[in-house]
Amino acid sequence: MAGFAMLCMIFISGKCWAQTTVDANFIGDPVMKMLQGKLAPDAFKTNMASFVHSDDVNDYYAIDFTKLGSRYEQVYMLLNVYQLNYMTSISSVLESGVMWFSAKRHFNKDKQTVIKDIEQLRKQANDAFNATNADQRRLWLIENDKFANTK
Repeated sequence: MAGFAMLCMIFISGKCWAQTTVDANFIGDPVMKMLQGKLAPDAFKTNMASFVHSDDVNDYYAIDFTKLGSRYEQVYMLLNVYQLNYMTSISSVLESGVMWFSAKRHFNKDKQTVIKDIEQLRKQANDAFNATNADQRRLWLIENDKFANTK
């Protein structure tokens, strides 16, 4: 029931994108406030991802993108998180440092597997960074950084 309530709030807000991002106006949305309140102070002590909450439909995770060394790695990883068919971004401001994701429970991904998948994406982002030079990364960001804050 809680998952249904969240979906209703998302659609009512009129801020739903068809792919994998739902901008829930992080500051004002009650669901986002609840998730932020449940995030443990030491949530990112050992991993860049942390399980935060479950409801009937989803498990919710926070990912600390500040643990990545560059904008290139952040964007690279975020684009690859979108490739995980069970993950959906529920916040869209990469500059906030922590981004929020839901994982559909019907995919039967346990929490350790989700965190392991995210840590593997972190390694891939770091490897991609190390395999490119500054000019290649700059050009890649021009083409792929859809998350730049334009306000």
